[in-house]
Amino acid sequence: MLKDSNIRIERVRPRSPFYIIPLAEMGNINITLAGGTGNGKSAFGNFAVKELGGEPSFVESAKAAACTQAPTLALTKDGTTFMDTPGLLDPSGVAKDEANLRLIVDAVKKKPALRALLIVVNDEAPRFDGAMQVAVKLLVDSFGPDVIRNMAFVFSKALGSVTSAQAAARAADYSAKLGEKLGIALPTLPCWQIDVHPERAPGPAVTPAWVAARKAEIVTWARALPDLPTQDMAYGEYAERRRARLAEENRVYKASVVSSRTETRDDMYNSTSTPNLHRRRVL
Repeated sequence: MLKDSNIRIERVRPRSPFYIIPLAEMGNINITLAGGTGNGKSAFGNFAVKELGGEPSFVESAKAAACTQAPTLALTKDGTTFMDTPGLLDPSGVAKDEANLRLIVDAVKKKPALRALLIVVNDEAPRFDGAMQVAVKLLVDSFGPDVIRNMAFVFSKALGSVTSAQAAARAADYSAKLGEKLGIALPTLPCWQIDVHPERAPGPAVTPAWVAARKAEIVTWARALPDLPTQDMAYGEYAERRRARLAEENRVYKASVVSSRTETRDDMYNSTSTPNLHRRRVL
């Protein structure tokens, strides 16, 4: 797994190689899950909520089709909120994508702060092409640049065919490409591989203990982050649609100016002084 200075795994329980952070130590944090349709956001969210003592409530699908139509919340026993969100790059098109984004922003702003934004990517069939990079950029535009320090990748459906070194290299590549879209030198974001159904893994690499360790790392990382206030969050917008919107607003503005000038001239001509001027010209 990708090493991070905030990650701490303690080996203190004889019956398990890893110590899972007690709920009482976690505090009230809010974690948002985002990613492409069918990447396993809902399944990962249900797994995390259940493991932390909550009631799983996200709708899952084995197919690469959108199940989550609106942001959905699930709580753990300590009050930690996991938010599942509609998939990025909705098949219905850009307008639907932006509508989903507005739903996400509105839902996040109902909480005073955001603790973590996890970008969920399918480990076995990853997609982080130009379109997905732009979609994630919209999230950053909406949440503000400070959200970068609260972001990480979760490579879901990790069945053991991708090594931790390969996952780390992939996270570095994705971070660099996202940085290019944002116009900044983005440091490599933390990443974790995880599978919520280790019993289905084809080999010994993915075990329940391995999965529990990854969950513990994510929780520890999230606990160490500062809260990101949500009051100034706004809606992101695709560049093409922003240009079209601004052009339309400019056209409407110019049309209103022309209309206003025409009405002013008509008012001047039809004012009380007009008949007197007309009589003078006739005389």
